[in-house]
Amino acid sequence: RKRIGSNTYKNAAAYKDDLRLMFDNARTYNQEGSLVYVDAEEMEKAFEGAWDRYVVGSGLPGAPDG
Repeated sequence: RKRIGSNTYKNAAAYKDDLRLMFDNARTYNQEGSLVYVDAEEMEKAFEGAWDRYVVGSGLPGAPDG
């Protein structure tokens, strides 16, 4: 939340990379099947869907073309 409000991200791709790192860390440092691990899986799926709907082709800096 701090990074978004402080304009830390130079483009959409940097934001996506940071969120992927968060999901990866949740899986790396928590036991498979644990609540945190499973929630990270579900949140990543939801994020990827939202990314495809709202960011791809949006014209935002660093966003992939649709």
